[in-house]
Amino acid sequence: MGSNYPTQWGNGGLHMRGRKRKMRIALSKKRKETQKRLKQLKSLIPGGLEMDNLETLIQTTANYISLLECKVSLLRNCLLSM
Repeated sequence: MGSNYPTQWGNGGLHMRGRKRKMRIALSKKRKETQKRLKQLKSLIPGGLEMDNLETLIQTTANYISLLECKVSLLRNCLLSM
């Protein structure tokens, strides 16, 4: 009967439980890091701190990057024409 449940009660079971725990901890760390990076991104984008929808944040970020690229291009052209 005990041989039917080697991963539950044997050394393999303890190993699997330890592995699952390590995986949960690793996922938790990744989740925290992702949340930290999202908070940093929100602080860089105008109005980003009020955004709760990830899709809206990403679209707004893309639009803001395009706007900044246009501004840089305009400033370069102004400097070159002087």
